[in-house]
Amino acid sequence: MYDKLLSLILSQNNSFLLDYAKKNNINKMVGTVLYSKDNIVIIGVKNFLFLLENQSTQHFKTGTRVNLNFLKSQEKTNNIDGPIKMKYLGESSKDGFKLSMKFPNFKDIDAIILKSPNITESQNMKASIWLSEFSRTLNGRLKNLKFGNLETREITSFKKLTEKIVVALLKSFKDNLNSVLSPSHSANKIVDMIRAYISKRDNPDFFSKNEIRLMKELLTLQEKDKNFLLNKNESQIIKKNNIVDKTLSSYLTIKNLSLETKTPLMFFSIFGMPIFFTIDREYQNNSKSYQNKTMNQKLNLILLTNNFGVVDAHIQSFEKEIYISFELENNSEYFKLKTQYFIKKLEKKDYQIKRIDFV
Repeated sequence: MYDKLLSLILSQNNSFLLDYAKKNNINKMVGTVLYSKDNIVIIGVKNFLFLLENQSTQHFKTGTRVNLNFLKSQEKTNNIDGPIKMKYLGESSKDGFKLSMKFPNFKDIDAIILKSPNITESQNMKASIWLSEFSRTLNGRLKNLKFGNLETREITSFKKLTEKIVVALLKSFKDNLNSVLSPSHSANKIVDMIRAYISKRDNPDFFSKNEIRLMKELLTLQEKDKNFLLNKNESQIIKKNNIVDKTLSSYLTIKNLSLETKTPLMFFSIFGMPIFFTIDREYQNNSKSYQNKTMNQKLNLILLTNNFGVVDAHIQSFEKEIYISFELENNSEYFKLKTQYFIKKLEKKDYQIKRIDFV
């Protein structure tokens, strides 16, 4: 039994387990190593799973019993002879998952909290292993990015983006998919989305002149109200409509792509913008055909933008009928004003819009 294993960890992280110990006036608990591989260690205690990275030379075997010491100050750790160095990656409890997410210079944001899907104990362990590697890779990459010129609201958007994508990925374990995206690949792609945002923000030449004009049009449009928009001359209206046309074209491209792929989760790029999307197919008559007429599709797109923050779009289609729900972090008024235009453009392409909602 290792008396010193988690001494430093629990004194320095605001964890579910530490909160539980404080509420119940507990100073020490006993846990069991449930998983140990590639320096990822998962320890179970009561209804908690503690996700750690072993940064020592000590190897822990599955089944090893360990003492968890809940220390309240750094001074007390000095009385412990040679504590084993561990890095907090996150934890799992009946309330959900908590993952470490560190941004240099933004100490107030240090974790993301996710509601746990209704999964079995075995699925929960698989998800915890996946999340451990995801957290390790994500934080390793984030520390190499430059966040000095960013505002807290933008860091909050990065956090929200990560939360939404991880929630979508966790469904893979609930649905027992044979293929789940690699945790390191997923973390790297999220960091790529954040890097693209930073590059767009600090270096306009990163994008084409046309995209810069579109961004300027969006920024200008955000300050207008509906009546003013209606009085704009025709040429200006056409320019504004081009923005919606590009958005529409991207969604139709994704819809067609979804019919050609058997991968339910993927990262890709449209118009230079990194996008994450999922496909949930419901087949008729238990058919596994990938033809449009045989299935009901639910598409979920998540992207990070300068003007709208995190955009989370849900598109449900059955043959030519479409239901759309948009959740925009910022400036949703623009798309709300363009709802009828959006519907008419899709109808010209023989799509019937049943509903468009803005959350």
